[in-house]
Amino acid sequence: MSCLIDGNVWTDMAIAKHVDPSRDPRANEGMRVLVSAALGHLQRRGFAALVGQYGWQITEPGREAYALRSER
Repeated sequence: MSCLIDGNVWTDMAIAKHVDPSRDPRANEGMRVLVSAALGHLQRRGFAALVGQYGWQITEPGREAYALRSER
């Protein structure tokens, strides 16, 4: 989730629209479901944290993992 690297708080729908800027609401909702599952996966591994009720932000371990991935 490269958009999280900016350190801002993102909602799952904002990430979904960033990844696939479709104008079709059904496509946006489908992508949101996938993004939400991915964020849950990142959270369980300590790479992302839920901020408030709907926001997501990268954690320091997530930032370090992203940096290692980018070095390859």
